[in-house]
Amino acid sequence: MAYGTLPNADRLKVSALSGPAHFLPSRAHVAGPRLEAADCKTKTSCSACPVASRSLCTPLHADSCSELDEVHGEIELAPGVDLFWEGDELSWLYTILDGLLFSYTLFEDGRRQILQVMLPGDIVGSWLSPGIAHCAVQALTTTRLCILPCRSRVDLVARFPEMAVRYGELLQEQAVRADQRIASLGRHSARQRIAYFLIDLYCRVRERSESALGSSIPMPLTQEHIADLLGLTSVHVCRILGNLRAEGIIRLHGRNLHVLDPDRLVDICDFDCETAAAIRKAVGLDGAVG
Repeated sequence: MAYGTLPNADRLKVSALSGPAHFLPSRAHVAGPRLEAADCKTKTSCSACPVASRSLCTPLHADSCSELDEVHGEIELAPGVDLFWEGDELSWLYTILDGLLFSYTLFEDGRRQILQVMLPGDIVGSWLSPGIAHCAVQALTTTRLCILPCRSRVDLVARFPEMAVRYGELLQEQAVRADQRIASLGRHSARQRIAYFLIDLYCRVRERSESALGSSIPMPLTQEHIADLLGLTSVHVCRILGNLRAEGIIRLHGRNLHVLDPDRLVDICDFDCETAAAIRKAVGLDGAVG
């Protein structure tokens, strides 16, 4: 399984296995170790897919899904391992089965910008055509992914055109989410950006969870991750999270986020009435505290 060639040295993408380059700033980021073919594992049958209700294959019937068992594979990433690096050739489409990933880009001075956080059911990579990765993708937690090779696309689209339609729907969902976050980054205060990130993650995790999470969701992101996602400093993120805790809106314990008052978190974001109503519905609010 080929995952492309190593990026150019001038992109400062140094494998973590060899340690950071001495010329990088003290807080500069380097890419994590990249997934290799040896990381492949025995695949899960499509009939046992944990994201069947919200994946690329959702429109397919059970008998159709069984045909995909001949095509798809499965891999597992450890936390901190990169699925691919910026500049790699993309020859696979990945669907997250379990765990969390984030995409990011590195600047020449070593600063990192996290682009998005991806959850089970989200797609990563390319399927309709091979391409070049515009960013890197790294595992936040131990993550299992289903993989489809690009070379299968013509055959699969011909046999299952509903997969191509679903692929477009998933890409559209990602584009809308990216546009909303860009708007938040451009016009919201730091407090509003963090509130938006928390309520968005809260809604997405609760929507996809198989079990009732109540007011708590897993929170594997560190303050540094949040800072790199929202264009803030870790100190600023720490201070705002501390304020939200003091106000009784959230509680962070270990690697879990307890949203004690999602209604107030929505209010901080200053959404328009329609968006606020949709988010309150998504988290099961009817005007009461969740």
